[in-house]
Amino acid sequence: MNKVAVRTLWLACAVATGARGADGDLDASFGVGGVVLDPTAFANYPGFAMQSDGRLILCDTRIASTSGYDFYVARFDANGAPDATFGEGGAVLIAFGSGIDDFDDSCDAVAVQADGKIVLAGTRVTPGFPLPTFAEFAVARIEADGAPDTTFGAGTGTTHFAFAGFDQGGGANAVAVDAQGRIVVAGYASGTRNTDFAVVRLLPDGTLDPAFGTGGLVTVDFGTYDTARAVVIDDSQRTLVTGIADSDAAVVRLLADGSRDPAFGDAGIAHAGFDRLPAHSGWANGLVVDHRGRIVVVGAASIYDVTAPVLDMGIARFLDDGSLDASFGSSGIATVPFDLADAGGGADVAFGVVEASDGRIVLAGSAEYGANGYGLAAAARLDESGTPDASFGQAGKAAFDFGAGDSDDQWFNKPLLQGGRVVVAGGLIVWGGASPGGDLLVRLENDRIFAAAFE
Repeated sequence: MNKVAVRTLWLACAVATGARGADGDLDASFGVGGVVLDPTAFANYPGFAMQSDGRLILCDTRIASTSGYDFYVARFDANGAPDATFGEGGAVLIAFGSGIDDFDDSCDAVAVQADGKIVLAGTRVTPGFPLPTFAEFAVARIEADGAPDTTFGAGTGTTHFAFAGFDQGGGANAVAVDAQGRIVVAGYASGTRNTDFAVVRLLPDGTLDPAFGTGGLVTVDFGTYDTARAVVIDDSQRTLVTGIADSDAAVVRLLADGSRDPAFGDAGIAHAGFDRLPAHSGWANGLVVDHRGRIVVVGAASIYDVTAPVLDMGIARFLDDGSLDASFGSSGIATVPFDLADAGGGADVAFGVVEASDGRIVLAGSAEYGANGYGLAAAARLDESGTPDASFGQAGKAAFDFGAGDSDDQWFNKPLLQGGRVVVAGGLIVWGGASPGGDLLVRLENDRIFAAAFE
């Protein structure tokens, strides 16, 4: 494990939609003008978590000092400044190899344990030419100050593993910690002909939990291409996983032993039905269990048009038994179109979701604009019925341009609640420009959604 100082830049932001001073605007008390850019990271879809004291943790990927890529972890104080008490200058690098044996390591998810230790999950790829030769789940745990946790992974602070029968390996996209300190990691396992949902449970020392699935491992096959993108442990300690299930969004609920819950959906599986809209496909990227125990998944719904296919943010809400909630949207499904592309429509995708204290739903993602397929960072807020909340941004939506022109890609990845505001992680790529890209942290005004408490 190496330490590396985090370097942050402040960005001026052009607000593409939404008026300043309303919910959905940038919070000027965070960073500079509401924005922090960390150009140290390789711009991606960073893992994001918050400690109980409001400090913020990002994990992503950075080029290592020797070769390949390493896990990159940065911590910021509650107002977006690098936390000098973490690692060196606020950041840590974690490698799963050394010297000529360096692996390409990508961190995609982070969770904070009750004891303050930080769990990181992603993918370790064996380098190869012209293509990587094999990928594995990679998990690390560090102390609150960024030091390796020597009680994890046989004293190394890291562990990695693959799924038998999947000769292309796999990787992790999401991580959660249950009430017993067991670590649940979700992602994909890939074979020559198909890719499946893959879920792993580790004991607190980093070893596979033999009481879960087969030797700690569970896979779910929906078709040719399936990938788990989010995992949540509910109040009953059941594991909920969602992602890309062939051509639709699906939720799988697992019991404590890793078996599918027969009381949920069809033998433990519930489909959102994005593929039954006036279109043909969809998928999920984020999941939250709301204060009434309903399951909300967000992602994209492909709406077919004779001139061009269009992606809208897609949201589905399920009841505890796995049936779609008819009181939400249209028969349990809602869509949010930004339609900022020059030709209309465009690819609008939700990557994450958080529930506010009064039950309204905040989505984070991207909205395509212009003629070249570039994206703006985008957020939306819906009321409990799935209707856009007109008090947020412009007609319930807000989009942001953190770049310097029309050759930028930017996105929000995961939103969290910090006091009375929403903090969102994301990324920025400036194509061919002098300005750097990197990971983003943004805080949005959000006061009105805290005006009411749960009933």
